[in-house]
Amino acid sequence: MKHRIRTSLVLALSAALLSGSAMADPAPVLAPTKDTDGKPLPFGRPVYQKPNVPLGTGPYKAVMAEDASLPDHTLYYPADMAAAGKLPIITWGNGACLNAGNRFRIALTEMASHGFLIVAGGPIANVKYEVGPQENPPVNQANAPRRSPPAAPTPKPGDAVGRNTVPQLIAGID
Repeated sequence: MKHRIRTSLVLALSAALLSGSAMADPAPVLAPTKDTDGKPLPFGRPVYQKPNVPLGTGPYKAVMAEDASLPDHTLYYPADMAAAGKLPIITWGNGACLNAGNRFRIALTEMASHGFLIVAGGPIANVKYEVGPQENPPVNQANAPRRSPPAAPTPKPGDAVGRNTVPQLIAGID
């Protein structure tokens, strides 16, 4: 008899715990620790958000968008432009001139949320450019024979192609 009561209590408690955890919000799914090229992702693993999801800690949550009139650029601006009013413009060219407008999405969205229109060089590229990889080129050791760089791989859909240019950034201002 004692064994049945104990078994019943264990089963009832297990059922209560399972039903409670099923009703709780699911844990956020973290991005993988490596990009599609198998390289480690730096800066933690932010959960991916779609471009139209307003982000930032400023008074005007901001979005990332493309515009047909600026096909070589990515725009960051407050989601509610009417509330923000007139905005100062920032043009952005990525370090190493990588032509991926979403390369520094988190930082640019944050700045835009404080009341700026940011015109970044490059269209929205593959999501992998938002968080990594960030590597330094290999450094030749003293007296080491010089090697020619490997052939550039064929770009995949969404890969950043080309570099930011001064005329591209001027076009963003214009």
